[in-house]
This record gives sequence, C-alpha cells and structure tokens, in this order.
Amino acid sequence: MEEAESKMAENSAKSDLYLFIPAIFCCLQSTELYIKGLLLLNEIETDDTHEIQKLLEKLREKYNTKSSIYKAFCKIYYSEQEILKNYRVINKISNTQELYISLRYPESTTGKQYEYYPLMCNGDNGVKLFKKLNDLIIDIKHQVWIEYNNLYNESGAS
Repeated sequence: MEEAESKMAENSAKSDLYLFIPAIFCCLQSTELYIKGLLLLNEIETDDTHEIQKLLEKLREKYNTKSSIYKAFCKIYYSEQEILKNYRVINKISNTQELYISLRYPESTTGKQYEYYPLMCNGDNGVKLFKKLNDLIIDIKHQVWIEYNNLYNESGAS
C-alpha cells in the first residue's frame, strides 16, 4: 500500500509537469496570438513581442477599457498572471521570454533549475482551474469571432 501511494504521488507530480504546465504555456500563447490576430484584423502593426501587456495596450487604444473584447482579454491575462505570480517570484523570472522557456521546456537543461511547486494543481483544484481557463478562452474566441464578423460586414465584402 505504501509503495502504491508513493508511486501515485510521484505520477501526480509528473502529471503537472506533463499536462498542467504545458497547458498554462498554451493558454499564454493563445492569448498572445488572439490579440495579435485581432490587431491584424484592424490593420494595426504588431512586432515580434511576446509581452501580452504591451499588446493589451494596443488593444485598449483601439477599443477602450469598457469594450467587452478588451475586458475579456484582460480577464484571461490577469487570471494567467495570478496563476503564475508565485512561480515567477520563487524562480526570479522577470521577463516573458524566460517564462515561456521555463513553461515550454520544463525538463530542459537550460542551465537554470526551476521550482515548479507553485504550479502543482492536481485534483479538484486543477480541474476547476482548467475549467475557468477554458471558459475564458471560449469567451475570447467568441468575442474575436463577433469582431471579425463586424469588421467583415462593415467592409462591404460578401
């Protein structure tokens, strides 16, 4: 029984590395790409930045802080940042590039050892967190689709 419990605990820790951590990376990446896509739909130049905060500023300039699309992006961005807050502090991660590398390649030998404990979310907590992130991404997808249809219909194209 003790051996089985030990193995289960080990596998649970690995499941976070193999499932949750890459999922957080994908959430960040999808938020970035949705914002860039929306800016491009509006013919607003984007550079090669991965800094979602900078992209949100461009979005705010286009839409304003009261628009539902801007609010939807802020909601997911700040939810992602809340999840990552302790992780960033403990690992002294100060820029998005290092954050992306640490999440994209959790087992990589980049020379820096990251502490993933703050991201461990097994069980009911993990399920609730994933559900919330999934709902926020669905909302963004819906908001972008509405905006795409508005822009497409306004252009007179059929």
